[in-house]
Amino acid sequence: MKFSSVSVLLVSLSLSAAGYAQTLMTVDQRPVSKSEFEAIYKKNNREASTSKEALDDYMDLFVKFKLKVAEAERLGLDTTQSFKNELEGYRKQLAKPYLNDNQLTDALINEAYARMKEEVRASHILIKVGNSDSPADTLKAYKKALEVKKRIEAGESFSAVAEELSDDPSAKQNGGDLGYFTGLTMVYPFESAAFNTAIGKVSDPVRTSFGYHIIRVSDKRPARGEVKVAHILINAGSNDPAEKQKADQEKVNEIYKLLQDGNDFAELAKKYSDDKQSSANGGELPAFGTGKMVETFENQSFELKNTGDYTQPFRTVYGWHIVKLLERKPVPTFDELKPTLMKRIARDDRSRMTRQSFIGKLKKEYRFTAFQANLKPYYKAIDTAYFSGNWQKPSEKTFNKVLMEFDGKKYTQADFNEYLDSWKGKLAKSELTYFIPMMFDRWVETSLMDYEESRLEEKYPEFKALYREYRDGILLFDLTNQMVWNKAIEDTVGLKTFFEQRQTDYMWKRRADADVFRAKDEKTAKKAVKLAKKGLSIEDIKKEINADSQLNLVCEEVVAEVGTNALIDAFDWNKGVSAVKSLDGQYVFVRYNYIMEPQPKKLEEARGLATAAYQTYLEENWLKELKSRYKVEINKDVLYSVR
Repeated sequence: MKFSSVSVLLVSLSLSAAGYAQTLMTVDQRPVSKSEFEAIYKKNNREASTSKEALDDYMDLFVKFKLKVAEAERLGLDTTQSFKNELEGYRKQLAKPYLNDNQLTDALINEAYARMKEEVRASHILIKVGNSDSPADTLKAYKKALEVKKRIEAGESFSAVAEELSDDPSAKQNGGDLGYFTGLTMVYPFESAAFNTAIGKVSDPVRTSFGYHIIRVSDKRPARGEVKVAHILINAGSNDPAEKQKADQEKVNEIYKLLQDGNDFAELAKKYSDDKQSSANGGELPAFGTGKMVETFENQSFELKNTGDYTQPFRTVYGWHIVKLLERKPVPTFDELKPTLMKRIARDDRSRMTRQSFIGKLKKEYRFTAFQANLKPYYKAIDTAYFSGNWQKPSEKTFNKVLMEFDGKKYTQADFNEYLDSWKGKLAKSELTYFIPMMFDRWVETSLMDYEESRLEEKYPEFKALYREYRDGILLFDLTNQMVWNKAIEDTVGLKTFFEQRQTDYMWKRRADADVFRAKDEKTAKKAVKLAKKGLSIEDIKKEINADSQLNLVCEEVVAEVGTNALIDAFDWNKGVSAVKSLDGQYVFVRYNYIMEPQPKKLEEARGLATAAYQTYLEENWLKELKSRYKVEINKDVLYSVR
């Protein structure tokens, strides 16, 4: 959401005060109730005390909020079209949970969780047909799918038939094999067919948005859950020169030998892994499950049996890996997964099912009646001009019969004409026997859903309160953006003046430009020191020192402030090559190329920090102005009665 970075206060400080008895405060004589403040305070401070100090602190935030909202309304920000459009977008999102069959949703969530505890391996053959294709084309595709099934059941190779007939391009390479998958991986009709088909069996044709599928299930197994592993990566590309590829393989084999000799995996990862994101943490990676990594890496990881086991070196497209098992994680509990399941179900084919069920409930609640006999004139009124965008909607004088009725309101052919007119030229040409009933059903759904959405504030007080919260949150964001955040960025002169007046607040500490060398033993380190003192580059030093082993010497270039790099901080900061020190089992020395003494930063070097400070400065001054514009009176007795 646009204002997600703003404090929770900005989106939750405005429950309706209608009907509240005690007045806690007034802002320009507009009352704010105790109940409003109390509800907000408890919502945002569930574990906080209600001491006088805590209430006073929160009241300070509350007053600032109320001042900003009052100012936004004075400036008319709530009347702009952009604000109305944005608020309407949020309203659509907030309304979704209220425009759904929640009972069916719960059943689908339970089903999805059960399927996530199992993995299916399946192959498919796709016969492509679109949702908007004619009934004749759809029937043709269905019959072709039936013929495919007959050929498979007659003994033909599934993969061979897939390569020959499947409209899935990948079938040419994999014979239709999709590998293992679990719940919420495939589109819902496909998923259901796969989970409901026995091992070794072939499904009937299954319709999805892609067409008809014939599915063969080859295996089912309990879900493997997730594994947490650490790895050591040696970057290696298939197009690298032969000399480098040989050196990379030698390097990973040397590391593997060190592991076999009892060296610590995490320490070796820190020293030698090319995956810089994980090496600092001993090579540890986030937990993952089936289908999250490249197949070779995934299989090697899951094949490890016991915590602490590690693989032999193996290669993927990224290079050479050695993987160590840190932890196995079973499928999470239902309660742990439920929030994720809810979000994913709302985005897949299941959402259509819940919508249809909800429409059915609305029809019953509002006593819906359709008069489909009055659709007959449309079979003559719709022609090719409609699909090209040149259609002229019929006159209300001749098209005025009732097509549907619900909640006491009648909707006529004239209303349907308006709906049809909004879609002309936007839809592919199709047979009228399919098209007209489809458009009528769409219109019915849209009309019912729009009507229900228009009544949400009336039917659900909690929705009304939540909608108000978002309204005030957007107002507050827009105004603060205008008065503080964007202003600090756009007011280049003001920022420069602010920075120059406080330049001593933005200083570089002492800095070093240095090369850090880590050797496997003292003899190697001293040999490297001599080369460093001669002024040889890092690459030339490595080339000579690592001629027989890539593990002899590791080098890196560093530019850092004092106190930010443990290795260069371990030495006296003097230009030139340092002495050798034994640190963490390695022999380390540093070549200091440049030493830069403390100095003020330029604005460009401190722009982020300076801009943030300038924003704080602008907001403080703005609040002083608001406090002088709006009179605020607080009833302390009422405030301290909050419990």
